Amino acid sequence: MPPSMRSGPISIPGESAVGTAVNVRHLAPTPVGRLVTGEAEVTKVDGRQIEFAVRAAEGSKEIGAGSHSRVVIDVAKFARRLE
Repeated sequence: MPPSMRSGPISIPGESAVGTAVNVRHLAPTPVGRLVTGEAEVTKVDGRQIEFAVRAAEGSKEIGAGSHSRVVIDVAKFARRLE
């Protein structure tokens, strides 16, 4: 069942997700040794395609922002394609 039809978790047994695109802008410098946190929020699910808004921050200062896309795959099918 495609993710858009599910009411529960995006991942089910036998499925996983692979990244298809990453686009992040660097907004501010952070000195070495500082604590940086990252967040990702699902913004869209269209069939097997999942889009995220991503953000990196040092404390309350946003240091990076962008998007990340993934697609849900059938693990067994994917493994067969790699043989």
